[in-house]
Amino acid sequence: MNLPVAMEDYMRSSGLDRSELRSDGELPLVFDDTLRVRLVPLSDGGIALESRVRPMPTATDERERLIERALKVSLGRMDANADALTLGEDREALKLQSLLRADATRSELEACLEAHLNALTFWRGALA
Repeated sequence: MNLPVAMEDYMRSSGLDRSELRSDGELPLVFDDTLRVRLVPLSDGGIALESRVRPMPTATDERERLIERALKVSLGRMDANADALTLGEDREALKLQSLLRADATRSELEACLEAHLNALTFWRGALA
C-alpha cells in the first residue's frame, strides 16, 4: 500500500513501522493515554486526522441540546481553526476531523497533529 509521503516520513521519524498500520492503511496513535488520533490516507494522497470527541446522548432532547451547543461553539471557531466537528457515520458519536493536503511535509503533518490534539482537548472540555 502506498502511503502519503508525510505519513511515511512521520512513521520513520517516530520509530513506527508498517506493522502498526491497519489493513486499510490507517495508523492509530495514542497520546497521553487518552487522546486517540487515526491518520487515514485519502485517495487523493492527502491525510485525514480523525478522533472521537464524545458519544452522543441517547435521549433525543439531550442530543439536540448537544448538537445546538456544538454548532454555536463551532461557528465561533470557524475563522481561526481548520478542524471540523462531525457526526460519526453511525450517529453515535461526535468526531473531530482535520485534513492535510497530498503534498504536505512531515513537519506540516506534525503541526497539524499538534493543532488537532489541542482542538480535541478543547472540544472534549467544551462539550463535556
